[in-house]
Amino acid sequence: HELFGSRSPAWHAIERANATLLFLAVVLPVFGAAVRTWRGAWEFARNMFRFRAKSFGLKHLADHVEDGSPAERLRRMEADLHAGIWSAYMMNHAGTPLLWWFMFIDRHNKYGHYAALAEYARGEDRRNRNLETVRADVAGAPEAARWAAALALRDRRSAYVWVHDVRAAVEMPDPAQQAELDGLTVSLDGLTPGDYEVEFWDTYRGKVTGRRSESVTTGTLTVRLPAFRNDMALKVKPLRRGE
Repeated sequence: HELFGSRSPAWHAIERANATLLFLAVVLPVFGAAVRTWRGAWEFARNMFRFRAKSFGLKHLADHVEDGSPAERLRRMEADLHAGIWSAYMMNHAGTPLLWWFMFIDRHNKYGHYAALAEYARGEDRRNRNLETVRADVAGAPEAARWAAALALRDRRSAYVWVHDVRAAVEMPDPAQQAELDGLTVSLDGLTPGDYEVEFWDTYRGKVTGRRSESVTTGTLTVRLPAFRNDMALKVKPLRRGE
């Protein structure tokens, strides 16, 4: 994932405008204070650019390049958004990260990604539970298993798990091209022996799609996953008595 870099011509224009405002509002006043006058600051900055060009014989500077069509770049941005917030929930973060290109979220109405995660997180209190992030093992059908990975946040009695197609975490596929991953299991070590309830979650609608009871006898919980596209999430909690 890029720290700095734009994905479309629109973001280029915004980036340049923001950089110009930052330069005028922050950099120039600092230089101005150093040399006592605004004119001196401007001359200093201009001479710095001239020095760079003359010293290295260069006239242009490209800070980054783009590949792919505009539609592909938007799909990659959406993949960054979706994978970023779900992977972050599987870590000990105090809040959900915001995609750098927040204007993409608003312009293309991608708030549903956050709404789904909010439903998944509703009622969950993760404070003071000694939760740790681990990689869960995914196994099963070879063609599906080669593309699947899982990240979990767990303690000895519960777990949050995000299982995903690594391809969709890089570029969000069109709905008609989403590959179905089936015949997989996910295994999680370090759980106290006992009976557990496992919830399966749709990470786009923010809804429970199924529940299952599982038993742990050796400290490892292995759950057979339903077929899914792109990704899914699980919650693992002790089975309440009477269920």
